[in-house]
Amino acid sequence: MFSHLFKSLIFFLSLLSVTEGAWAQHYFFIEADGQQPFYVRWSGKLISSSASGFLLVPRVEDEKIILTIGFPRNQFPEQNFELIEMNRDRGFQLKNFGEKGWGLFDRTSLAVIMPVSANSE
Repeated sequence: MFSHLFKSLIFFLSLLSVTEGAWAQHYFFIEADGQQPFYVRWSGKLISSSASGFLLVPRVEDEKIILTIGFPRNQFPEQNFELIEMNRDRGFQLKNFGEKGWGLFDRTSLAVIMPVSANSE
């Protein structure tokens, strides 16, 4: 009896861990200052923001992602960003820092993430 109960418990716990992995998807959003439209190239996809500069990316499963942010009609050069700790929902503000270029202000940590060089991918 105890052996059967123990095996059932192990089976149930293994199902929970598999199911939890399926739920471990998160999202991130980026909102641009001044309602600047932009696009994101990531994981073989091209995703455009709304006309008011807002983008929501659901179903993120990777903890670290490298994405490229670009702008319509090449208004500004494309920027590559490395985002870490993506194992939770995240929000960023896309800001123009003048000569330094565009950066992402992390709304949770209050850190600014500046672009990385194309060679660091």
